[in-house]
Amino acid sequence: MASLSDIEKLDYTNLDNTELSKKLLVRYISQGTLWKMGDMFQLSVELYDTKENKIVWSDRWQEKWDDLPTIKGNLSDGLLKALDTKPKVEKKVETANPEAYEFYLKAKHKYEKRENTDDTEIARGLLSKAIELDDNLISAKVLLGLTYFDMGDYDKAMVIYTPTLSQATELGDKYGIVSSLIHIGNLYIFRGEFDKAIDYAKKSLKIQKELGDKFNMAKSLNVFADAYHYKGDKEKALNYSERALVIQKQLDAKRGMGSTLGNIGGKFIEKGDYDNALVYIEKALAIDEEVGDKEGIGKRLGGIGVIYWKKGDYDKSNEYQKKSFSILEELGDKHGIANSLFNFGYHYFFIGEFEKALSYYNRALEIVEEIGDKYEKADNLHHIGIVYLAKGDYKQAEVYLKKSLTLQKEIKLSGKMTTRYLYLTYKNLGKGYDKNNIHKLFKENDNLNYRENYINYQLTENTSYIETAYKQVQEEVNKMEEKFKTKFLSYPIPKAIVEEWEKVK
Repeated sequence: MASLSDIEKLDYTNLDNTELSKKLLVRYISQGTLWKMGDMFQLSVELYDTKENKIVWSDRWQEKWDDLPTIKGNLSDGLLKALDTKPKVEKKVETANPEAYEFYLKAKHKYEKRENTDDTEIARGLLSKAIELDDNLISAKVLLGLTYFDMGDYDKAMVIYTPTLSQATELGDKYGIVSSLIHIGNLYIFRGEFDKAIDYAKKSLKIQKELGDKFNMAKSLNVFADAYHYKGDKEKALNYSERALVIQKQLDAKRGMGSTLGNIGGKFIEKGDYDNALVYIEKALAIDEEVGDKEGIGKRLGGIGVIYWKKGDYDKSNEYQKKSFSILEELGDKHGIANSLFNFGYHYFFIGEFEKALSYYNRALEIVEEIGDKYEKADNLHHIGIVYLAKGDYKQAEVYLKKSLTLQKEIKLSGKMTTRYLYLTYKNLGKGYDKNNIHKLFKENDNLNYRENYINYQLTENTSYIETAYKQVQEEVNKMEEKFKTKFLSYPIPKAIVEEWEKVK
């Protein structure tokens, strides 16, 4: 079968059934006409077999417009019978009100093609009308919750999703149950409750397997991927993302593919494989542009900015980050805005402009506090703490690192890296700290980067750590183009590592 993008490009005007089947890569062609007058409509449909060159099924209805949902069921049953097959999934619960469904479809289109916050408000208005006309239209309620989730209003989204899940359960609407479970799982990720997110993903996946619902199965696999990513199990996260991508490719689900490809690209960034990361994120960007997913475009541009930063091209990185920020700000995507501000903050911290770094980190912190994203709040507090540590303001560093550590323990993160920075702060303040715990932390860690190994050296004065940090800095330099190497080595952290290694080697 041809892809959706290829189908949309076709000019059907002068194609007969045989030519059309070749273009679409299908055997059967279904065509029909729909006429509406007042509250009545007339629908005629036929199914043509291009291999046998004959019509294998046809039907005609003249009914009231309110009976359209029933006719939809009869139409699908007739097609399946003619093809001598059975539906792979159970039928979704249909709305008894076609006007409500029309409002829902208009809202869905408006929201998927939104350009700014005004479009979001229009979509919400259309969804409210749909729900007012049919309170059992679960899909409209789920989408309404998503409009708040994407804007970072997690509490409002949860207020919508929780009763919607109960209602879908009462109605026996398994698709509604699945969709609600997936979205609640995503909410728990941003609240820092990763085990709960995994639990909801498991529940949804069980129902999806019963239904044979591959589309939502891919969404659940991505919930698993994100939850394990934040729990620190990068390999498991990558595995779930790749499984989701396989399903989305089978279904040609391009909007989902864009998101999953972007997530896989992000995981390659963390592995230090920047070339592969760029391949995946550029593929994601191409799909997002094709389907008009502006939110996805904004996120992908930010991801490309991160890759160029890792490659040492800071000017190009900032160029992409600014484009990303502009789009996400226009859409009102608070989580995306906070992430962009965080990236700006880290950039300025790394090059030694600490006041600018604090300004961006604090702006990001305000947003993640507002939307209740505990994971990102802990991360921002941690980075504000290490900026103060780098500035030599150890008292402020202690305040922020303690806040971060408290929050990380609350959401069941290990806090290993923050603990090390806090111990280094104590060392500079002349305070005591649990040195035995340092060794426990070192035994648990793996794949430390050069910054983390440098911290370990500062705490223990064990020269093996500074040697490893130096080698890692050289590895980073070797990945860069020649013109970026000198600048990279002039920045505070790489410079300090190289100078310290020169002293002790």
